Amino acid sequence: MLPNNGYLIHNDKTLIFKKEGYTQKFINNELAYNYSFENEVQFNLKTKSNAASKQDIIIENPDYDDYIILSNVEAIEDDIIEFDVEISSGIQLNSLLLHGYSIDDFSEATLTSNCPQCYVGLVLAVIEAVIEISDDDIDSNCRAAINACESGGGLANVKITSNWLGTTNCEVTCATQD
Repeated sequence: MLPNNGYLIHNDKTLIFKKEGYTQKFINNELAYNYSFENEVQFNLKTKSNAASKQDIIIENPDYDDYIILSNVEAIEDDIIEFDVEISSGIQLNSLLLHGYSIDDFSEATLTSNCPQCYVGLVLAVIEAVIEISDDDIDSNCRAAINACESGGGLANVKITSNWLGTTNCEVTCATQD
């Protein structure tokens, strides 16, 4: 069993979903900062067959026109899933690797069941990871606060408030590293 709630890898970025409710973001295997989303993430979920006769998973924001489509979802190993992402902003991310989940967690039966606790944690982790990976252009004030913390030898803890792919605000606190 993983000592966390799984992790996601895309290129040089790794996001570790901590059981305590926050996520650690690593860039090139170095801890960049911890973050958590302040507002509760709402979503609608549906599946549809694509041209390759596979299921696309569509995650929609009910309050805005934001959406995230997961496609080409495949099991690489028993607890490693690879998938591509298309975001309503036009960004496409390929070959994301999600560790700690099985292909059954992505099945249509699970995702459309009357068992929200069967998939909510997974979907929220994916939404938050995709927002964070696709929004590397954090507000300049937030980035300045993160840089000041790091240059002083601290570890930035970032609370993000976002409507997914639009306005993003953050609050940075600086913790001393052990």
